[in-house]
Amino acid sequence: MITHWEDRSRHWGKIGPPLNPNQEIIDAFVQLIPTTSKILLLGVTPQVANTYNYVTAVDFSPPMIERVWPGNTETKHAYQDNWLTVDLSEEPFDGIIGDGSINMVGYPNDIRTLFERCYHWLKPGGRFAMRFFTRPDLPITRERLLAEGANPTVNFSAFRRLLPMYIAVTEGPAVRSYRMLEVFDELFPDRSQLKWPTEQIISIDSYKGTTTTSWFPTREEILEFVPVDAKDVRFIDVGTYDIADTCPILTFTR
Repeated sequence: MITHWEDRSRHWGKIGPPLNPNQEIIDAFVQLIPTTSKILLLGVTPQVANTYNYVTAVDFSPPMIERVWPGNTETKHAYQDNWLTVDLSEEPFDGIIGDGSINMVGYPNDIRTLFERCYHWLKPGGRFAMRFFTRPDLPITRERLLAEGANPTVNFSAFRRLLPMYIAVTEGPAVRSYRMLEVFDELFPDRSQLKWPTEQIISIDSYKGTTTTSWFPTREEILEFVPVDAKDVRFIDVGTYDIADTCPILTFTR
């Protein structure tokens, strides 16, 4: 599988929200799951790892673990493995946290499997908290993307989320990553006219030749996958960053 994660790992510290969590998002996680909880982190998001005292992190990408994970300690460990097959049966968790994690797995079967696995990894009363990248009920249009390119109202990190939301309208919620680059180049054949910083614009080239997909559902489509026995299922809107309204936290308890 060809992915963009090695390139993403090199630039992680330079990418702001919505792609990476800011303090507003971390504070929301903490309100749901106390920092003293034993948590499973899906991915190696350093802002989460640095906030919690007891962390087991799982990520499939060695470059992300090497460059982004803040380092193992006596109570914090990152493992390279697949969320769909990793064995975490020894001891259940107080909480499970992810930042866009389920957006990265295959639609629909892998999503359903991962939701079910998360539910069973929790202790009774344990809480799940996952920030999602969603597409709004009112579709993102080509006209909006062109308008953003001419006079941006959002940062480039946010624009990179708008692209797959637009693609999902016609091609379905499972968006092939390389399509984001294809559509971007079709919309903006002359990048010199764009007003975002050049180093941010060229970051989109990391999607060239990738074989990964990302899931961009509506909120209602997400709820179709939540385990039927889950309790206190709700979305929480958090943050004042660009397109925060499309990045809610889904939470439920076992």
